[in-house]
Amino acid sequence: QRIAKVIDLAKQVHEEQCKRIETSELNDVLLPVIEHNPPKSSTPKEIKIKFVTQLKTHPPMFAFFCNHPKLVQESYKRFLVNKLREHFGFQGVPLFLVFKQK
Repeated sequence: QRIAKVIDLAKQVHEEQCKRIETSELNDVLLPVIEHNPPKSSTPKEIKIKFVTQLKTHPPMFAFFCNHPKLVQESYKRFLVNKLREHFGFQGVPLFLVFKQK
């Protein structure tokens, strides 16, 4: 009966999964958010995220370049995923974040 709704929803999720966001747009949106809420560290070292880019689609993967990638806490990763969803959508799609040494 309601198969048309399921197919439409599957098409929307596939479109969200194929979405590609330009690096400049990512940095323009996310870097001010990161500056306003910087990542906390359990050590005295300060974590600075300098650059964000999308590595691939299917599923979307984003790379955050910072000075101490191993110190980024899981709660901050969830915060970044929520901000990505808030600004760019990605409803129903798993997002993967990678933190790399700059």
